[in-house]
Amino acid sequence: MAGLRFCPECNNMLFAKENKAERTLMLHCESCQHEQPADDKCVFRNTMTLSASRLFNFQDVASDPTLPRANDVECARCHHNEAVFMKDPVSKDSEGLTLHFICTNCKHNWKPDFLGAG
Repeated sequence: MAGLRFCPECNNMLFAKENKAERTLMLHCESCQHEQPADDKCVFRNTMTLSASRLFNFQDVASDPTLPRANDVECARCHHNEAVFMKDPVSKDSEGLTLHFICTNCKHNWKPDFLGAG
């Protein structure tokens, strides 16, 4: 697992460096020139989690002119018949295509049970 490593001689941070002759990953101290073999080949790990509420502001999405519009759906909240739609931002590929509809009038968003229903 990637993490900070420190020099055993001067306690400064060790940096990843390639040993081209031996084709190995080394940890190198820039202060005292100490080198040691890396015990793990992972030098950086970035773990990301997605949340639809953090990624999208559905209020703004309704006025996006680049999104497709549907005129044959009815909003359950205001009964307006126009909505923009887009692929659900957090659905996994294994779940298939899931659509999000956003009413252009009241900004209410919903997922239909099946295509053509709201």
